Amino acid sequence: MKRYLVLAFICFAISPLGCSSRQESSVTGIVTVDGEPAKAGYIGFYPADEKLRASTGVIKDGQFSVAVPPGSQSVQIRVSKVVGIRKGAEVFAEALPAKYNEHTELRIDVKPGANVQNFDLKTN
Repeated sequence: MKRYLVLAFICFAISPLGCSSRQESSVTGIVTVDGEPAKAGYIGFYPADEKLRASTGVIKDGQFSVAVPPGSQSVQIRVSKVVGIRKGAEVFAEALPAKYNEHTELRIDVKPGANVQNFDLKTN
């Protein structure tokens, strides 16, 4: 019994050493579209190191806060706009050009700790 307790203690004590996940940083900021805060949308951070996970968050009233692994990241931002009404429901479409999402040109180098990054986007 004592041997199992010692083994359990050793496993517990060294378990953090076996963790391969990197510490996460925070990225906060404001997204504006044509000078106005984006009402609602999504932001995604995609690491250059494909072994790391992508991180996504919600944009609300222009603001976002996402936990992101440190390192070089491409950023995709999506903001919808109402383009019509069908059967009494609003129909939405992407408001931003593909250079901000599908074919993003946005990049950020996330440092350890807290990061602030604002995005001033244009629809034309």
